[in-house]
This record gives sequence, C-alpha cells and structure tokens, in this order.
Amino acid sequence: MLSSKYLAVNPSNYILHSAYIPSSKPETQRAILAASLADGKSIINNDLRCLETSTMKEACRSIGARIIEEPRRLIIYGTGGKINPGKKSLMLSVRG
Repeated sequence: MLSSKYLAVNPSNYILHSAYIPSSKPETQRAILAASLADGKSIINNDLRCLETSTMKEACRSIGARIIEEPRRLIIYGTGGKINPGKKSLMLSVRG
C-alpha cells in the first residue's frame, strides 16, 4: 500500500529568493507569461529560445510588457496585471 505525503504551501505576498527554471519550452513560456503579468521587474535566466517562446514574448509585448533579451536571460517589466491590448491582432502559432 502506498502512502502519500503532502506539502502545504502557504500564499506569500512576495518572493525574496530566486527560482531556477529549466531550459524547457513550456516552463519558459509560463515564466514569460507570469513575469509579464507580474508587477515590476523579473529576470528569467537560462530561457529556451525557439519559435513558440518568441511567439509568447510577442504576445506579452502586445499587452504592454517590456521584454529585454540578453544572452542567456530575459528581463521583463510586467504590467501589474493590467492588460492594454489596444487595437492589435495577434498571429499566434499553434504547435504540439
């Protein structure tokens, strides 16, 4: 019989530490989206660069996030949850 152990994670108003995000497509996309919606500056190290993450960056820029691409990292200034799409069309790629 298997026993399960659970870890309770309490909400926090802020994060004081860094998180290492592996260089994978879905994790990079999620990190870009989370940073774009966050308030203030976020740094994503070791981001994966590919068509899908480039598409995510363009989509996040179109809602007001400022994304600076440097070698081996992204600096993202988020919108604080405010989405300002204006009158823009997004051409998004769909891949498996």
